[in-house]
Amino acid sequence: MRPTLSLVVLVLTLTHSAAKAQTTIGPRPEFEVVSIKQNVSNCEQAIQSASPASRMYRCYSLRNLMSFAYSLRPEIDEISGLPGWADSERYDIEAKAANEILPPNDRLMLQSLFRTRFKLSVRFDAKTTQSYELVVDKDGPKNLQEVAGNAPRDRNVPPQQTTPHGTILLTGQSRMMSGLAQYLQMQLGVPVTNKTGLTGFFNFKLEHAPPNQSPDIPGASIFTALQEQLGLKLESQKTLSGVVVVEHVEKPTINQ
Repeated sequence: MRPTLSLVVLVLTLTHSAAKAQTTIGPRPEFEVVSIKQNVSNCEQAIQSASPASRMYRCYSLRNLMSFAYSLRPEIDEISGLPGWADSERYDIEAKAANEILPPNDRLMLQSLFRTRFKLSVRFDAKTTQSYELVVDKDGPKNLQEVAGNAPRDRNVPPQQTTPHGTILLTGQSRMMSGLAQYLQMQLGVPVTNKTGLTGFFNFKLEHAPPNQSPDIPGASIFTALQEQLGLKLESQKTLSGVVVVEHVEKPTINQ
């Protein structure tokens, strides 16, 4: 499906607005004191903590930090032009401000930090990307038990676990289809929009092989599993979306 002219105008307007926000007239808020140290502990999970006038980022890659600072979706590639070390190297950053940090100044302060310590310069662009719409299959949904009464309801992504034979088991307890769409987006790494029209909360299970894994792992692909187990399917679309393009970046100076 080709993007319509109105969609092109909308995306270009949004990316222009984002770019304008980065060049606002007047002083940009900055941290007063910043310490950057390379994390060599083989950490896996990025952790952020905060006090009124300080922020701490543990085990963050530059891509992680940029996703937060520019309000991007980390599971989707919305940054282009980053070197390999921006993913592989992890940092511990302690930053203090002169006064209380109020949103969205924490994100703007990080952008200032990128400019001064990483020599980062970016521009904003639009590109056509792969996306999917989650819809109901022609035979209708199945194995979706709608929750009635006053049972607890949850809008978040359902929990998942890896089974002994290597497949992924997703267990939805009183979950919305928007949560399932977000899970699919995380698995596939491209935008997925809920277009099922199912507005309730449901119990369901979905078991599938991990995307892009060895064909030796048993189990249906995520596309086949959706149709066979839940009566849903993913329809391929082309979406025009904004992207942050890195024009220049350097490794930061490290505090000893």
